[in-house]
Amino acid sequence: MELQGRVMPIEEQIVGWEKALEPYGETLENLMEARMVLRERMAALVGRLQVASAVLKPKEAEELVLALLWDELAGQLERYVAEHRQQVIAAVENW
Repeated sequence: MELQGRVMPIEEQIVGWEKALEPYGETLENLMEARMVLRERMAALVGRLQVASAVLKPKEAEELVLALLWDELAGQLERYVAEHRQQVIAAVENW
């Protein structure tokens, strides 16, 4: 009886925690569904890319890769310039 008296409050606490975590269970289910959709779409994208790359000539593939790299580099440079610009503005405002 003494043991049961000590266990009951703990079990009630566990039930309370389980009720508090119920919304997170739904969120976890939604996340799992979203991951499944993402995997399906990634597989479809890979398939489409493989078909498209098979059609490209070597020169066209080279130009595409260079264009993608250029876009990535340009984006990074724009972020660096914007960050530096903000630092300059902050320094001028402090003066």
